[in-house]
Amino acid sequence: MEEAAYMLIREYGYPLLFMVILAGIIGFPLPDEGLLIYAGVLAAKGWLDPLSSFGCGVFAVLLGSLINYRVASLPRRRWLIRWGRKWGLSKKRIRTSLKLINRYGGWAVAVSYFVPGVRMGTAYTAGLVRLRLQTFAVGSFAGALVWVGFYLWIGWMLV
Repeated sequence: MEEAAYMLIREYGYPLLFMVILAGIIGFPLPDEGLLIYAGVLAAKGWLDPLSSFGCGVFAVLLGSLINYRVASLPRRRWLIRWGRKWGLSKKRIRTSLKLINRYGGWAVAVSYFVPGVRMGTAYTAGLVRLRLQTFAVGSFAGALVWVGFYLWIGWMLV
């Protein structure tokens, strides 16, 4: 198993890490946290560079969040509310995210990375309510730095 993972990392490396994390943040059911932990393990073993893994992860998370924000802020966004539950974006998650955003703004975006299911909903809700892009981007960047760093660190400490 470890040799197969090494082969994948050696062959596809950071682009694979980037694409899987990006797809997970956009809404595909992928184990983002698990992949980041595994990337931390690989970095500790010398198979990946820790700073490159961190940068790749932060960029993927930030880009995915900005894509979700932008999709939700489009003029014809009613389809998102109607079809969102198929992607796990229930009305309850939207309401929870909306309360957090209205109360805490960019801080809610940053903290939402650590609440499973709310992370994706917060980006969509921020776009739906048209939270200022600058406020969203700063909160998203802060959350991505801590979130990616935390899971890479866990993986690093497992070795």
